[in-house]
Amino acid sequence: MLWPADNSLRLGMEEAIYLSTEIAVLQIYTDSGEECTPDIVWKAFYDRYGIRFVRRYATYRYFRYQGWIVRAGLHCGADFMLYRDGPEYYHSSAAVRIVSIERLS
Repeated sequence: MLWPADNSLRLGMEEAIYLSTEIAVLQIYTDSGEECTPDIVWKAFYDRYGIRFVRRYATYRYFRYQGWIVRAGLHCGADFMLYRDGPEYYHSSAAVRIVSIERLS
């Protein structure tokens, strides 16, 4: 999660979907101010990123349900970094890299 100079909130696509659908604490709007349904948001991300988005979201959701705080891991060469109490308190406990079965064969 980043806080840019204009104080707008910027979330990763997985976190945005999770917050809007799983715990219903976020509403997503278009640039013109129309509210987006979860189906519209899901379709937009899927149309842009395909199965990669589905894998990333499934991974994100799994670790959130396990009680982890999940953050982007790009700066460490991973898909996600996992924290028990949050990045402000400790270094990450684990890095997660998503690898498809096709890439393993």
